[in-house]
Amino acid sequence: MLYGDLPFMPANREPCIICGHTTGDCTTTEAEPSHIFGVTATAGSMNDNQKILVENDIIEEVQLTPFTKSKVLIARAGSYVTIARAKELGII
Repeated sequence: MLYGDLPFMPANREPCIICGHTTGDCTTTEAEPSHIFGVTATAGSMNDNQKILVENDIIEEVQLTPFTKSKVLIARAGSYVTIARAKELGII
């Protein structure tokens, strides 16, 4: 055990429990683990799934007429937006 609660598995010549390589010599060219979430995903592909919490209301001021402005709530506090939308709003 590592740090008291993490199991440590020493190297042996048995099949790998992660990728299934027959001798335990794990390489990505021979036995890439495809059944583990996130192994083949790239940082860019997660942008559509990952959400960012909006901590404060985001309000935009819109010009309606030359003499009239209105405030529009774009993102409500406590809601979640995608990473792409968060970049547009200036959150990240």
